[in-house]
Amino acid sequence: MRVAYGWKPDSDWGTSPLWQANLSEGQSLKNASYHYLISDHLGTPQLAINSAGEQSWKINSDAFGNSELDANNQITMNLRFPGQYYDAETGLSYNYFRDYDAKTGRYIQSDPIGLAGGINTYGYVGGNPLVYSDPTGEFAQVMVPVAVAAAFVVAACILTPACNKSLSNAQFGLYPNINSRFNVPELRFPSLSEDISNGEKCEDSTVEVNDPNNSSGTGAVPPPDDPDDDKNHNSFVGIGVDEIELINRIHGGTTTLTGEIDTVVANMSYRTGFYDKAAVAIRDIAGRHLFNDANKRTAQTVVEQLAKRNNVNISKSQIRNVVNNVGNGKLRNVEDISGALKHGK
Repeated sequence: MRVAYGWKPDSDWGTSPLWQANLSEGQSLKNASYHYLISDHLGTPQLAINSAGEQSWKINSDAFGNSELDANNQITMNLRFPGQYYDAETGLSYNYFRDYDAKTGRYIQSDPIGLAGGINTYGYVGGNPLVYSDPTGEFAQVMVPVAVAAAFVVAACILTPACNKSLSNAQFGLYPNINSRFNVPELRFPSLSEDISNGEKCEDSTVEVNDPNNSSGTGAVPPPDDPDDDKNHNSFVGIGVDEIELINRIHGGTTTLTGEIDTVVANMSYRTGFYDKAAVAIRDIAGRHLFNDANKRTAQTVVEQLAKRNNVNISKSQIRNVVNNVGNGKLRNVEDISGALKHGK
């Protein structure tokens, strides 16, 4: 038996599963047995329904993922927290860079970035798994509001008989126009409404879990042809004061120390392009020790968020090197920091 997964187009790796397909030897995806996944606000599967609209899998979990499978489950489904794949033999969940133990709510390996992420190098998302996830085992991600909206859409659909029936008949994803067709409560999330109204289904292609050549799955999108050229972006998507504060709190900080967050945001607004804005954020947070703790990791996560929102292809290690050099005083002015980000110095 082989297993394949479908993912929401344009989503981060391991964060938005749509379906699991079980394939016998020689069977194609078109003839596979499909099970459509219902996930929570973080993207963790909670329920699966088969093509007849019947429950085929269910899991009951506590906040840290310590779970109990439903006794009537018809399939095995090993996706857990975003980016995690459960191993029944060890009881651990593979989380890319580390293995996660849901029983203790901790990783069994230390943080690969060491103490730069804080003194608790084994903790999972700062002890707040209801709001944050960590798809790669390195950095906690702030829950995206669209994910919350998606959870409500699916839940509303399941509670609407006609919509539920239509969902169960889908071959490779959700049917289009769920809101309008079945009077599912309208949601005020433009990006999600656009995704649904477009009616795009997952393509009939996927990657098996054990495929060593590709780990992105259906819906994966390659990086832009020239991702480092921030001049190609028509508008810049920034980051807010509250978001920066939340990022610092999850990494262990409790208060500002040498300035104000709104000053950082204002300083960024005076610059143009991703690299200069990111350089300001790193300088003001890591270079000037804005918070009482976790300044480097906060700066790292802020820049990662900016890169993701503006489709800039820059590696975590590249950002980390620059953040460390700024924190150690080797880089001080915005121009030098920006240049280091661009050229990987």
